[in-house]
Amino acid sequence: MKRSFLVFITLSVLLSIASCGKLIELPSAPKISVEGVQVNQTCNVLEVEGINVKAVADGGILSLVVSVSSPALDAEALSAIGLAERFDLAAPGKYEAGLKTLGLPCGGDVRESKSVNFSLTGFLEYFKKGKNRTADHCITLELTDCRGQKCSCRIILHRDAVIGISVENADMWKRTADIIIDGSFPEEASVLYRMKGTEEWKKAACADKNKRIYNPEPLWNGSKNEAGLTVYSMDGYTGFKAGTEYEILVSDADGGELSLLEYSSPIGDELPNNDFSAWFTKNGKDNGLSYPNAAPTVAPGGFWDSGNNDASKKLCIPLEGGGAWLRSGQTMGILTSGNIFSGDFVFNGLQGTVFFGKHFEWTARPTALVIRYSASQGKIDCEKYTSGKKGTQDKGIIQISVVDWEGQHPCSSGIMSAPSGTWDPSMQDSTEEGPVIGYAAKFIEGDTDGFVEDRIPFFWYDRDAECPLSSDFNIVVSIANSYLGEYLTGCSGNEMKIKYIGFEY
Repeated sequence: MKRSFLVFITLSVLLSIASCGKLIELPSAPKISVEGVQVNQTCNVLEVEGINVKAVADGGILSLVVSVSSPALDAEALSAIGLAERFDLAAPGKYEAGLKTLGLPCGGDVRESKSVNFSLTGFLEYFKKGKNRTADHCITLELTDCRGQKCSCRIILHRDAVIGISVENADMWKRTADIIIDGSFPEEASVLYRMKGTEEWKKAACADKNKRIYNPEPLWNGSKNEAGLTVYSMDGYTGFKAGTEYEILVSDADGGELSLLEYSSPIGDELPNNDFSAWFTKNGKDNGLSYPNAAPTVAPGGFWDSGNNDASKKLCIPLEGGGAWLRSGQTMGILTSGNIFSGDFVFNGLQGTVFFGKHFEWTARPTALVIRYSASQGKIDCEKYTSGKKGTQDKGIIQISVVDWEGQHPCSSGIMSAPSGTWDPSMQDSTEEGPVIGYAAKFIEGDTDGFVEDRIPFFWYDRDAECPLSSDFNIVVSIANSYLGEYLTGCSGNEMKIKYIGFEY
């Protein structure tokens, strides 16, 4: 009876309130309205004149978070104006001064308010005048009321670069490319470039002012080598080098950024089997003659060869775990020097002939040869076609030459006669077969402390030579345990282990 009475009273009260038009309602969900742009849609920032926002929360504003994502206002740029990529107008903390500078309400003017009006127009200046590149600039607004109800919206402002930059006709042999500028280009503007991650900008040369074509140019340094010949070396930080990320900048007279492009240059060249992980047997026969190439070939065939022969089969053999192992020795006091080279070797029992030179698909001009090796070099204990060398320190030798030859260059050596056809690219700029365009060379003395990586700089006789890609024989690589090996003079105990050989650009 009591329970029925209570239900009756409750219904009577509700009906009484409803009859008086005083039904209690919960606060409505918060709302954000924006004038000047369409929210959650991409707008052209250059067409936007202002952005005005109204945030309404009948239950009172608990937080009003603003997030900025823009290449023109990254974390560093925002910090410079006293802001961050994300901040709360209701609880600004250390960002209060920066918010007031932009005319934004904050703190007590926002917290627990039921409505607040503000403008985001101050950000437009940065989006319109910032880094001139194609990009989206986004502002996200997140409103939460004191009852935990939420709403959000996103303002997306797109910008296309006013000044376009493109790169065409990249030539890594000449270390240059055509940088083409499109769009409004001030007379006093400059085109600059640098390797990404470096500080110093370098100026690109104007190749065609009317077509707005600019070229990065390599810087050459001239000198005389030991033979008194004029050689040139490149500054690796100038021009476009292969396989490198660059930034290309169009700047105004004051050095300000008008447009920026990130560009990756074409990759460089790799020598065949450059880690000597692939081996076969010479001519594909079961003759025990190790052949540092990936497939059975008939000479002249593979890129690499060595002096391995029926009398000395261990001058160049596979290294466990990958690599080439050059081992010298002697037979009845006659030196057999470990070696490997790009070319072909022919042995007639008493005399061997190396035919130096192979074809290589050159596309990029290197600044250095890079080789990872270990070496053990002793004193000369075998001597035949020299005099006074026995007992002196032997030296290993690493050489590479870029050539433009009509044929292979023969070099013969053996016990029947003194060597013929010996040559040294650091001492001559041509052979009977054609010109030597450039070279890198190094002597190795003594022992290394395990494996080391050497950078051997290139020197160029002809800095203006075209890429010798069309030449049948355009490269010579020669590595030997003894620098006088052709003269059958050297240390019979020398060893060299090679793990890698390649280029630096």
